[in-house]
Amino acid sequence: MTNIYQNPTRDLVLEIRDNGMSAWLTINSHTGLIDEKDILDLLDSAGIKAGFEDAQKYIRENNLEKEMGRAFPVAMCSQGQTSTKLRYYFETPAGLKLSDQTSPNALKDLSYVVPGTVLADYSSNLFDRQGSIYNIFGEIIPNEKIDLVSAHDQAGEAVNFDELRNSYIAQKTGYPFIDEEGHISILDSLLLSEASADIFPLHTPLNITFQGDLYNAEIVCGGSLTVNGKVNSCTLVADGDVSIWNDVESSGITSKANVEVKGRIIFCDNPGINCLGDINFTGAVSSRILCRGKVCFEQEISECRVVGDKGITGDHERGVIVSSNIQACGDIDIAGLGSVDEGANEVEITISPYYKTMLMLLTKELIRLKSGSDPDESQLSQLKEEIRACENELDFQLNNFLKRPREEKTHVIIHHDVHPVAQIRVLKHSYTIKSYQLGLELTEKD
Repeated sequence: MTNIYQNPTRDLVLEIRDNGMSAWLTINSHTGLIDEKDILDLLDSAGIKAGFEDAQKYIRENNLEKEMGRAFPVAMCSQGQTSTKLRYYFETPAGLKLSDQTSPNALKDLSYVVPGTVLADYSSNLFDRQGSIYNIFGEIIPNEKIDLVSAHDQAGEAVNFDELRNSYIAQKTGYPFIDEEGHISILDSLLLSEASADIFPLHTPLNITFQGDLYNAEIVCGGSLTVNGKVNSCTLVADGDVSIWNDVESSGITSKANVEVKGRIIFCDNPGINCLGDINFTGAVSSRILCRGKVCFEQEISECRVVGDKGITGDHERGVIVSSNIQACGDIDIAGLGSVDEGANEVEITISPYYKTMLMLLTKELIRLKSGSDPDESQLSQLKEEIRACENELDFQLNNFLKRPREEKTHVIIHHDVHPVAQIRVLKHSYTIKSYQLGLELTEKD
């Protein structure tokens, strides 16, 4: 491909040849006088940025004369190849084969990567190539020896090959390794069992699946956490979703995403369950459940504190609230409230109950730490930051609520039995249930 550029008087002709690898200039002036600025302006208009020294070298080596009407090179680059040997930016200890059943203890001395990390590339020997690195436009000359089909095939689990960068890029957080077939892969999850008792407390960036019942364990993971059994006397913290396939008892669960308990939540009141997403569970007894999203449950909630910013919904036949305090900023829709022999209930729709509750808990903890004989300054500082973040979020939620369309109204709906005594509050309006009634529906008033 040849592109031709000329100056306004047409006595300078610049040709781009060899797909951007060289530029040749022809001078057609009859007077033999050319302003150097005109040549520089022509080179600039063509976008030529490199190859000037190679052009001068070519002229010297070939004894070329710059004659009128005859093209001579002003910029040249030579097609070169860099080594196609792949360079890795991670190491796996010899003899260690990574899989989802690898012991977490074997990973303690390894470094993990996050999405976007370059794991390997073909560009490491770029400056060792025999030819030019850049074409005359200052663009890197691609290495045409790379077999793109094979390169893509070598990308394994959670790894992508980027053709523009000739690099293998991590798509998930985890430990990079070469699998048995030679693929560059990421270990992003572990499968544990009851035989793994020696690994706790466990802090890991990976997704965790535990097979069986989990007792007296501490797990902090950067991904999702699944327990295919019961959980008892545990502390579980996850950046991703938490899923428990049976009951959770006397435990604390914190998640930055969603929580699902395919059983009951029992005696989980300190610190209880806290999630930034939604929570689904069968039922709950004597527990504290704080949720920034929506709370959904199937059976009875008894003697609990439940907060669901986006609403609380129970099964319309079995989802009953007994002797509990529940708060939401969305609709509260349940089967029944109270029972004949149990205590009072408090039901409230209020603005951002999640952040109100968190602000109260954090403030109490700050006071407790300050009252100690030797308070930890770093803990105090962190708590103050969390309190400020809560206050800011509370202000944000309040503004959003006040700006919502006027036709959007919240409701309290109870489909079946409503037993006294119950205090129900919908924003600034309060209602006291002093006698039994069948069903109830309250709508937010202006």
